[in-house]
Amino acid sequence: MLLVKGAFPLPSVNQIIAKAGVAKGTVYLYFGSKEEIYLSLLAQYFDAFTAGFIELIEQSARDELIDNFSTGFIGFANHQPKAVYLASIVPLILENNVGDEYLVGFKKSLFTTSQKISNAMAFVVRSDRQDEFLVRFLQSYSQFLASWQHCNPPAHVLDLMREHGLSDLIYDFELEFKAHMRRTWVDLI
Repeated sequence: MLLVKGAFPLPSVNQIIAKAGVAKGTVYLYFGSKEEIYLSLLAQYFDAFTAGFIELIEQSARDELIDNFSTGFIGFANHQPKAVYLASIVPLILENNVGDEYLVGFKKSLFTTSQKISNAMAFVVRSDRQDEFLVRFLQSYSQFLASWQHCNPPAHVLDLMREHGLSDLIYDFELEFKAHMRRTWVDLI
């Protein structure tokens, strides 16, 4: 709950522990670092997102699939911006201070999720090109994170950009993400 309600940046481990009402030692029995705590939170977000996202994909008609795909990601960004922030910092920050076993488990979970989503998309369009759908999904996910991060700088950075006439560096995330997804998927769907 602290992750959802708090301001950016992410809460400290001490804030998480205080909110959870447990001792610091107890937390570190289950997690080797604060990064493992954040990855665990992100995994929970991904699980919830995946279930709803796959349902959205499976209920899509072929001609609605790309737009519904885009809308699913945009909805996730609008409703869970801290989860998107966490996902954005996984490769650069969070993965650098976790144990190998924990990291492999997290990556396997991401791979399984990616396969489920891409296979659901391939099924909707009756394609046997699952490998291509997986690659396109991974590219789409990367584009989603990069675009969201670019269009959602920290408040003080956004204020500075506005103050110095640099607002045009930020494009309309939703509009451009949808357009990019159409270009990414049009030949497969």
